[in-house]
Formats: sequence, C-alpha cells, structure tokens
Amino acid sequence: VYTCYPESALFDECYAVEIDCITDYEFEGNTLTNYFGRASSVTLPECLRITTIGPTAFKNNRSLKTIDLGESIYAINDSAFFGCNKLQSVVNSEKVKRIGNNAFSNSTIANIDISGAEVIGSSAFLNCTNITNIVLIGKPEINTLVLNNSAFKNCTGLESISYKGTLELDEEVFM
Repeated sequence: VYTCYPESALFDECYAVEIDCITDYEFEGNTLTNYFGRASSVTLPECLRITTIGPTAFKNNRSLKTIDLGESIYAINDSAFFGCNKLQSVVNSEKVKRIGNNAFSNSTIANIDISGAEVIGSSAFLNCTNITNIVLIGKPEINTLVLNNSAFKNCTGLESISYKGTLELDEEVFM
C-alpha cells in the first residue's frame, strides 16, 4: 500500500499539473484503495494512473455527491461506493467494464452511464431507489452483458431499462 506523500516523485508529477490534494488517496499499483477526503465533488487525477477503484475505497463516505472517474477507470470493485448516502452522480463511467458486487448498494446514486459494462455484479445497485433509467447501449465488441443476482434489486424508482444486445440474467436481477 502506498500513500502519496509530498516527497514522492508522483507528488511532483501531480503538482506539476496543479493537483495538490493527492494525499487524500491511498493506492496500491493502479488501484485506488482508500479515499480520505471530505470533498463533495471529486475528480480522480489522471496523474495517479489509477485504472481500478478498489473494494470499499469510498465505502460509507458521508460527503461525496459527484465523482469524475476520468478517462482510465475500467473497474469498480466490490462495495467501492457502498452506503455513500449523498452520492448522486458518477461522471465518465462509460468506460467501466466491470462493476463489482455491492459496488453502489445502499447509496443514493441517481446518474451513471454503464453503457460500456460487460459484467454487473451481484447486488451492485441494491436499494438504489434514486435510479430511474438504465441505458445499456451495448457495444458491437461486447456479445453479452452479464447481470448477476439482484443487480438492481429494490431499485424502486426504476421506470425504464433500454438495452441493445444480449443479456445474461441471473436470479432476481430487478426484483
């Protein structure tokens, strides 16, 4: 585990592009493992070269409303945003290919583009009552989108789902 400190080379690189709050992040390799900040809006700095949001990285964060994933995140792991009770929007999420189990469970998320997803884990959006529309555009290179058990269970505000392609559904995906 590596926490970015001011004396590190990565700090110098981020500082050069005017990112000065990287001490809010803890990461291992290309995985963000923990976020310590209290900002309501977070943009993940490209200079950190993060490709994955690790398990529980933002779990139960009480201030986060919007997160911009940037251009390089392709996986959101298990319980990454579990219980984020103010989270409303995830920006630049269309490149995410894998959304882990319970990734957004019990959060207040309302807006997320999951059109690039190939796998959505069990209970990924469990109890996300603010989601009203799900658009899964589907990409030609993706033959099948896998929706695991209870992926959208208890999303009581859900009004419409659009998908172009083949779906592989486990049990109780939308119940």
